[in-house]
Amino acid sequence: MSAAARLRTLTAGQVRSKFVDYFATRGHRHVPSSSLIPSNDKSILFTNAGMVQFKQHFLNPTAAPCKAAVSVQKCVRAGGKHNDLDNVGYTPRHHTFFEMLGNFSFGSYDKTQAIRYAWEFLTEELQLPKERLKATVLESDRQSLDIWTNVIGLPRSSVAQLTERDNWWSMGEFGPCGPCTEVFWDNHSMDPERWLEIWNVVFMQHNKTLDGLSDLDTLCIDTGMGLERVLSVLQGSLDNYQTDLFVPLLDKIRSAATNRAADPALHRIMADHVKSSVFLMSDGVIPGPVNRGYVLRKIVRRGARAAATVGGIHMTDLVPTVLDMYPRDLYPELHERRVQVTEMLRSEEEFLHSILTRARHQVTVYLKNATSESRVIPADRAFDMYASHGFPLDVVEMIAEEHGWTVDVDGVQVLLEEHRHVSAGKLTADDEPTTKSVAVTNAANKFVGYDRLTVDTTVRAVDLADSANAVVVLQDCPFYALGGGQAPDVGSLTIIAPDGHQLTVPCRAVALNDDCTAVVLDASTLPPSALVTGAQVHAAVDTAHRARVAAHHSATHLVHYALHQVLGPYVTQAGSSVDAAKLSFDFTHPKALTTDQLVQVQAVANGIATAAHAAEIATVPMTTAKSMGAAMHFADKYGDAGRVVFSSVPPSSLLRTHVTSAPRDGPIVILSGPVVRAGHSTGLRRFAGAAALSRRRGPCKQRSALPRKCLPATGTSAEGVPLDLPDRIARAKAHTKTVQKAKDAMLAHLAKHHVGPAPREVAGATVFHVDPSMEEAYLKRRIGAMRAEVKDKPVVMTHGAQITVLAPASVDAKALVMTIVERFGGSGGGSKGMATGKVPKSLGDKAWDEAIAAALSK
Repeated sequence: MSAAARLRTLTAGQVRSKFVDYFATRGHRHVPSSSLIPSNDKSILFTNAGMVQFKQHFLNPTAAPCKAAVSVQKCVRAGGKHNDLDNVGYTPRHHTFFEMLGNFSFGSYDKTQAIRYAWEFLTEELQLPKERLKATVLESDRQSLDIWTNVIGLPRSSVAQLTERDNWWSMGEFGPCGPCTEVFWDNHSMDPERWLEIWNVVFMQHNKTLDGLSDLDTLCIDTGMGLERVLSVLQGSLDNYQTDLFVPLLDKIRSAATNRAADPALHRIMADHVKSSVFLMSDGVIPGPVNRGYVLRKIVRRGARAAATVGGIHMTDLVPTVLDMYPRDLYPELHERRVQVTEMLRSEEEFLHSILTRARHQVTVYLKNATSESRVIPADRAFDMYASHGFPLDVVEMIAEEHGWTVDVDGVQVLLEEHRHVSAGKLTADDEPTTKSVAVTNAANKFVGYDRLTVDTTVRAVDLADSANAVVVLQDCPFYALGGGQAPDVGSLTIIAPDGHQLTVPCRAVALNDDCTAVVLDASTLPPSALVTGAQVHAAVDTAHRARVAAHHSATHLVHYALHQVLGPYVTQAGSSVDAAKLSFDFTHPKALTTDQLVQVQAVANGIATAAHAAEIATVPMTTAKSMGAAMHFADKYGDAGRVVFSSVPPSSLLRTHVTSAPRDGPIVILSGPVVRAGHSTGLRRFAGAAALSRRRGPCKQRSALPRKCLPATGTSAEGVPLDLPDRIARAKAHTKTVQKAKDAMLAHLAKHHVGPAPREVAGATVFHVDPSMEEAYLKRRIGAMRAEVKDKPVVMTHGAQITVLAPASVDAKALVMTIVERFGGSGGGSKGMATGKVPKSLGDKAWDEAIAAALSK
């Protein structure tokens, strides 16, 4: 009997079960797949490996809830270092979505056991012929070589010693890492990839930080086996797309296709992209113009364009097949959010088809008249296509690619972020100061702010590197940090000096990690010895600010409940923003709300908000909360237990602050909405409103800015409020929009031609000094304009205390910025191509020139 005939034919479900059962019976805890949105990890866009949810356990194995784990992890690789998007469909083994089978040890077993597990599972459980397997090890890892040859019994000729390029694994630039050993399968073919990697065992021995590589105290094990790859082996194919993870989708596409001449790669693109789209949307990723939303939108539209070419079928038509392939007990979120995912996907496809013709005409006309030798559409032009014509960046990219052009995507993202921050008008997590102090970053403390708003406590850790934004970790912290769209607590910190003297400074909360909330304050005016580890302090939350934020957060839950009552239970929260002044609430709904529906939503919410509903808060297991129907935002991260509020309406899970008495919430006034977010995201809508924190008794007479036919056109309310106020507000907004558009056009023109002294040459760099009075919006556009000037030398822009460097491939912009700002005690960051920095105080042109020249001469 041939080796090929001896192979077992197993389905995807059977392999998953065998893998989990094998390790569960050997002392591993089965840990469900984590979300595709990484929890508290800004280094990656998506969960792209099984080890992501265990990253902190490798750094601190003593704190891990178990000593060994096994998981089947859903993964997406479509951005950053691990980006397979452009290869999908054109190779047999590239995917944006895939599943990773992994077993992990946090100090419970050594290299020998890890290798033995891998070998036993492959050869005994899956019954792969041993003679068709080979291994690789790091050339300096003599121990692993010895294990394979003397313990496992592989012939020496079946173990290859390779360099770090092949046998060293790390998630990114920093974090846990180490040598690895890989198992390869012989395809017995002339395929360029005759040897197919099917298992990787990583020995997590080191941690890479800004200070270099250090040894971890405990050896940990991280393994990974791609389900799609091992299925191609077991099901006798050299192509992952010929396994039961893709065949049902491809069969449906082929049977419906009307363009029989279409490239088969388009079928594979559709099959892969519909899976990643459904999984990402089910985990709370919403198509949008930036970050994760941008990548998801690009995936959807790439799949939709393939579908348009294939003909006869849409991406949405494939959703039921995806759900049939993944059982409810494996990934329940797919089935729970089926309706809203289908509607979002349909809306994205419809929008693409509606805008593509118009966008193709506009972009093609621009390209015909463009004179760029690099064939790159500059950032400011691409952003204008978005802001003025409504053409999303990925659509512009798509059309440019058809003509052999590219787009300055990084520059557009900078301008989009600027646009988003200006539009939001609020602090986001990215605005918070960061710290390089390991002691602060790795600190943990106790949050007591649900029960106490003032507390006498001790400083656990402090980072004074940036004294104007000092980061302080308290032993007991009453401050709630910014998170999930809720504004952070503000308040004060009273520092008690050893001599009894007290100093009080304002502060705000910031989350450092899942287990630690710190406060940020200006320590530049404090004595050097006042703020140290062990110092006694009095922390006080601003109670009025907390009350307003809590009221608006509770109001979002009431609006959510009201939407369910009026529109149906499939309406899902897609995001919210809550601060002391107002709230906004994003939700999914395929159609615009009617006037009657708007009135009903406000009435239902206010019916609860103005009634005397007492609320009780208790901590219960999250499984219990779900069974009770607790309302949760599916993009939020919940632990094993959570705070739940019980009242006369269905309970809500409480990650953040809420009021405990409903009358404090009302009345809720819908100031605007629901409008379509960002002008393009059909199916995703936003309410903006406020909770009037009045203790009045009696009926609410305050009116909302609902459509005109809901309100009298003239006169005033009983409280003297003009009833045509909505029209006045609309006119004011229109005027403001016109003025802003004119201002943006002026700034774009100024940025293109540069305001101020002519650029000067400094040590081979082109340097622009911008007057410190110029506003931030100008700087963003100036950066976009500068990109066209980067050829064979760096381009530098200074602005008071800030510096920005754009560099060609031969120069490291980040290293250059760090060298310059460290000279003045500043800080910075960025990438090799573009970086920014800031120094403690504004510098003159001469000081900047000297620092730039000194850095470039090194």
